Amino acid sequence: KPFNDKRKSQITALIQCAAGFNWDKKLLGIPYKAWKQYIHWGSDPLKGFTAPIVINEKRYDDVVTDAGIMFDRPRIYQNIQYEYSDDSHLITDLINWCEPRIKSFIAN
Repeated sequence: KPFNDKRKSQITALIQCAAGFNWDKKLLGIPYKAWKQYIHWGSDPLKGFTAPIVINEKRYDDVVTDAGIMFDRPRIYQNIQYEYSDDSHLITDLINWCEPRIKSFIAN
């Protein structure tokens, strides 16, 4: 997130993303030192983790200790910029997107 003055030392976050049943295996972190050879930050970036699941409260406390800023399903949903004025358009778009994919599973 740059400031308007265009000087270095801005807010930067490196976020590891995981989906599927083994999402917690990716909690080992982002290889920050590997990124340093390509990007020269004015200050160290924040670290974070995102997974499209709901993490229970007890597990969440453990995860954020290792992962940093956490974006799980509730936080992702809460921060989506909702662009539909009413749900009827959303439902139509979802059906149009899903139907061919569902039919492809049935055909195989």
